Amino acid sequence: MDGTTYSPWSEKRPQKSIISEADFRPQLSSQGKELARVCNGLLETTTEQWTQRQLVHLYRSATEVETYLDGFGARKNRNFFRVREVVACVRWISHGLSSLVHLHGSLNSYSDENRQWAEEYIGPKVTASAMALGEELYNVLQGLSKEWVRAGLEWPNGALRVESIKAGPGLVHLPNDRLEDRTPANGNASQPHGARCANRILVLARGWSSEAAKPVHGLEARRDFMAHYCTEVIARRFEARVHNLRSTYDTWVAGTEEENDHPGLPLLRTTVSEVHALLEMVTALTHLYERHDIYERNGESRRLFESLVNQEKLLGLIINGGVSIAYASLRKCVPVAEALMDALAIKQSQVMTLPENVTMHARPLSLIVGIVQKNGTPVEIKVAGQTCSAASMMQMLVLVGTHPDERTYEFTGDPKALREIGLLFEHNLGETGFEAFPDELRYLRP
Repeated sequence: MDGTTYSPWSEKRPQKSIISEADFRPQLSSQGKELARVCNGLLETTTEQWTQRQLVHLYRSATEVETYLDGFGARKNRNFFRVREVVACVRWISHGLSSLVHLHGSLNSYSDENRQWAEEYIGPKVTASAMALGEELYNVLQGLSKEWVRAGLEWPNGALRVESIKAGPGLVHLPNDRLEDRTPANGNASQPHGARCANRILVLARGWSSEAAKPVHGLEARRDFMAHYCTEVIARRFEARVHNLRSTYDTWVAGTEEENDHPGLPLLRTTVSEVHALLEMVTALTHLYERHDIYERNGESRRLFESLVNQEKLLGLIINGGVSIAYASLRKCVPVAEALMDALAIKQSQVMTLPENVTMHARPLSLIVGIVQKNGTPVEIKVAGQTCSAASMMQMLVLVGTHPDERTYEFTGDPKALREIGLLFEHNLGETGFEAFPDELRYLRP
């Protein structure tokens, strides 16, 4: 024993050693054989013939090879750096294209209410984007085989052909005879889940910049758009919100009597699927754009990337072929979501008075916003006859600041949210500490 204490979560491992490039080549050739054969299978067909299953297989194979290369530090090696970068291009372009191909295949299952939208607007645009991105992927696949050989690796001749699972017949379905009651076990669902999903669509639509509706042309204009409206952080945040909304719908609404009774709910779910598929593509390509040193952090990386991918075309696909189409789909659903809110939302009103020695300012207002946002349904606050959304910190600051002497407030909205706001008032809006907050408000504790 050397007296050294090691973490129980790890093992004692030897120091890193150096593997020669000559020894590494046959290992990488072996590990990358499946990726190369999948590439060969795609290159011997036209982009119109590619299927989602093929693209997903390509993405997974590229992910495994990139991870393998990273494990050996290929990013810092002069000879294998280029192979690693091209594999990454294959990985993220195939991921983005698979999302478009999946969306295009789903259009056949649209109901009559969305049929015209699919045939006249989103269908042709998704097809055009998929074809353009397919051309870029085809070029990158050819580039990968060249870089592979240039690095002294063996590129196999055989092709791995991944056959697609035959698609269903679209509008033909099994009987819809399994309706479920998904009331939570604790019985606290005061608001229909469909109303919550509809409200989240409206909140998402309001949070989207109107710049997303405008087509952007020219490389510099597209770079500027990316810097201000579509960084990877922004793209991932919006994609996550839509993904969570889809999960909520599938958990609490899909297959229930509520969905069966309100035809607008399946339309909402269709929109969420469209937007999510488009944002998956946007996020994948935005990640590719940012990670390959577009802003000249590494000259060789940038030159390699630009030799493989048309940058102006790539940004056009992200903005005009992804963001703007997703925005249009979301805006199309706003009237449906508003109608669902009118039909489903349960509303009550409650008047609340500020406790003694408590004033309404930014901190208590932020707690009210937290309650409304956590419950996910609209709540309005009325002060001296004027009304605003209790989910908007800015609107409430303006309204309350306009009437600083008022001590009575009327809230209208979801009974559960109103009950929690009432508890907040009972506990001095947090101004005397959070220790006495009941369990219902524990999420507000700092």
